Amino acid sequence: MARTATCRVVFDMPALRSVAARSEETREALIVATDRIKAHANAAGSGTHLVGHGYDTRGTGKPRKGKGWLQHENSPAPVKDKQALYAGNVSMQRHGYMGIVYTANHAAQVDNHRNNTLLKAKG
Repeated sequence: MARTATCRVVFDMPALRSVAARSEETREALIVATDRIKAHANAAGSGTHLVGHGYDTRGTGKPRKGKGWLQHENSPAPVKDKQALYAGNVSMQRHGYMGIVYTANHAAQVDNHRNNTLLKAKG
């Protein structure tokens, strides 16, 4: 009769997670994911947002004197960004790589506020 030997393998899961979070494969997967979300957000972003602080909603450039908070002659500069632009990057953080997609201009901030574009692009 043959003898059989058993062996028990125990993994250190926190150490394994740490190695996986810092691996080059994780970084590449995050780059692919952030690029996909960024592309979806840029495609879904609204066309033009000419709304700026202190100006009429049509982007005429006339100060809104006496309307709302702006009641002085020194009005802020008009918003020049017309197309919503989203950007993203992947960087090493304390516990591993982290990917982020963010609004890159004022038009994207307005678009994301009105339409939740980043949340929808995330899927």
